[in-house]
Amino acid sequence: MRCASFAVAILALFTGLYSYLNARLEQFYIFDPSHLHDLSQRAIAAHGNDTRSVVNFIVSELGEKVTDTHLNLDEEWVFNNAGGAMGAMYIIHASITEYLIIFGTAIGTEGHTGRHTADDYFNILQGTQLAYVPGSYEPEVYPQGSVHHLRRGEVKQYKMDESCFALEYARGWIPPMLFFGYADTFSSTLDFPTLWATSRITVIIRPKNRQKLCRTCFLHVFETEVHETITSTSLFHPGERVAIGASGGKDSTVLAAVLKTLNERYNYGLDLCLLSIDEGIKGYRDDSLETVKRNAQQYNMPLVIVSYGDLYGWTMDQVVAQVGKKGNCTYCGVFRRQALDRGAAKLGIKHVVTGHNADDVAETVMMNLLRGDLPRLSRGTSIVTGSAASDIKRSKPLKYAYEKEIVLYAHHRQLDYFSTECIYSPEAFRGSARTLIKDLEKIRPSSILDIVKSGEDMALLVPTEVRGKGAEDEEGGGGGGCGSQNGRTRGGEMAEMERKLKEDEAAKDREMEITSDSLSRRQQQQLEQMQTPAQKKVKSQVLGTCERCGYISSQRVCKACTLLEGLNKNRPKTAIEMEIGLEDEESSSTLRRQMEKVELGGV
Repeated sequence: MRCASFAVAILALFTGLYSYLNARLEQFYIFDPSHLHDLSQRAIAAHGNDTRSVVNFIVSELGEKVTDTHLNLDEEWVFNNAGGAMGAMYIIHASITEYLIIFGTAIGTEGHTGRHTADDYFNILQGTQLAYVPGSYEPEVYPQGSVHHLRRGEVKQYKMDESCFALEYARGWIPPMLFFGYADTFSSTLDFPTLWATSRITVIIRPKNRQKLCRTCFLHVFETEVHETITSTSLFHPGERVAIGASGGKDSTVLAAVLKTLNERYNYGLDLCLLSIDEGIKGYRDDSLETVKRNAQQYNMPLVIVSYGDLYGWTMDQVVAQVGKKGNCTYCGVFRRQALDRGAAKLGIKHVVTGHNADDVAETVMMNLLRGDLPRLSRGTSIVTGSAASDIKRSKPLKYAYEKEIVLYAHHRQLDYFSTECIYSPEAFRGSARTLIKDLEKIRPSSILDIVKSGEDMALLVPTEVRGKGAEDEEGGGGGGCGSQNGRTRGGEMAEMERKLKEDEAAKDREMEITSDSLSRRQQQQLEQMQTPAQKKVKSQVLGTCERCGYISSQRVCKACTLLEGLNKNRPKTAIEMEIGLEDEESSSTLRRQMEKVELGGV
């Protein structure tokens, strides 16, 4: 008796909730049946029996006028088997209260309409649809341009002639209709790939928060989040010329597609172009540049390609042949940064956007935490980055976008991108950080953004005057005491070191071959640090130009020219003092260690 009472109470509660929501369905609707019928008639009047053009007309106008909704504007057709009838459908919109599709067949079909919890409107775009109800001796005939309204709860037999297509709009409770749509798969057709394709189009689970969205909703939400990142950080200003660093990979391709979409949707007023670097790696960069060239045509953006061969007289294939794979990322990182700046300068552009995503930033945070390098961490977490060696601003509009969601976006928009990794980049250290983060993501999906946020909070603790000193500190031994354990010195260590230095000084007169010049630059810096207890004054860099190539540099000779001198003299540099930002770190996980000490053969 108690169970029966409980069941009655649950049923009453469910009935009341259903009645409450059902009475308010109108406020959730996006489309209007009369407007869709008018749109269908105008499309037919414009294109007649050219069904493809009729469909394009409808989708284009919906995309222009229904701007605040979630529309799938990229045609993707799948089979639909339901009620014994078989055809194909293109899902334009789907939610729990509405769906809008193009449904039809070129060879004809017939079946059972099903009894549904929604009103269904068939706007006939081409051909004729017939319907029959028990007790009638004549069929209902719906020719081109008419609308067949199947009211909620009604059921009919229907038939579609050859080359019959309709704009079908349903409004009401959509989820119960899924059982009708999926039943034939399990009972007769066993067409599970089509079932999966339909589910994939209509349901996407976001890696970021496990939220379930339809395809069009996911695309809209992804773009909206990037838009919020751009506006909240004031990345752009109207009329600004912006170069998109394009490699042909998923990140830069998605960035280009999203920026083009948002620029048109929200009227940013940006002048966008693509800027690519040709490092001269056969079997990798030559193939990816073909993808970039196709993207330039697809997005109607001008493309500029800057090559290492033209700038430096060396391709990366030649560099690797000279120095080997162990130190090549040092050269590529320095060359690429200067190439990007020179390419932007060639275009007269002061702002370059890159495709770095949340996963990249989280990996950088983790790497610098393991290194204990807070100055570099503070630079890597900033959405706008720059370099003391250049006045070109760089930004990361995809900073908060998950890599998996970027892949999903590229897949569902059917973007054209290149997926092969660089053949010269081992990425050992970054790969370890990536593995750790991916393991955390499996347990806690929000881990990536949590790490990024933690990095941003820690960056606020770094004094402004030392945020640009990361590379100098590395070379100058600023990370801890010389020869100490965990960066700490023991009580008598300093006195012992001073005693040893005095003995060395006294020995100079007796042993002429042992002089202070025999100390390495690093040892001299360490010595100066220990003899001067007070903290060194932070020196700000003064920008000038390289006396050899004219590139902006804080030194007499820029980093690229220093490396090129070694290559041209067949004496590759084994160490170079330089400051590397996030973009350079992306070229290799071991870049920092390589630049501290790169062991090269044949020196």
